[in-house]
Amino acid sequence: TAHQMLGEQRQAKKIAQSSLYQDLIRLMNDLSLYLGLCGEDPDTADCIIARTDQLIGAFELETLHPGAVLPYDLFAARLYAACGKEEQALEYLERYTALATGEIWTLGLHGDGFFDLLDEWLEETLPLGAALPRDERMVKKSMTEEVADQPVFDALKKDPRFLDILRRLRQNERDEGKRDE
Repeated sequence: TAHQMLGEQRQAKKIAQSSLYQDLIRLMNDLSLYLGLCGEDPDTADCIIARTDQLIGAFELETLHPGAVLPYDLFAARLYAACGKEEQALEYLERYTALATGEIWTLGLHGDGFFDLLDEWLEETLPLGAALPRDERMVKKSMTEEVADQPVFDALKKDPRFLDILRRLRQNERDEGKRDE
């Protein structure tokens, strides 16, 4: 508001966008946690999933911030598997795998058409810039383990789609570093 009052429209928009972006990512984290807490109430869980899916779509979060979507997809898959809803569990495991094995590794934090000033804000604000500091190999390994080592998915372990999900996640681990060759 202060920047707006001073006629600094661009700065005001940049700050507003950064606030919206941070709130959106916090909301995704909170929705994932809330889904885990409400798993024993199928109606509430279905409502959380439906609304979260709409939020992901509305803000194109799979490309804007895949790291906020991955845990949610995994929570939803676990919840459905625990309830014996294998089809839905596999659907969310597919989404998780498609995102985990996609082009997310070349992306750092970034804006998009809606958050068109976010890149500038990130560069000004984050000491390391917009790059995501991480050990890609370890992240990919843990993403595979999150699926392969979960007892809640035991009922799916003979399903060809589940086996394909594991194959793709394991291949993704092995492909680490080959992009640069």
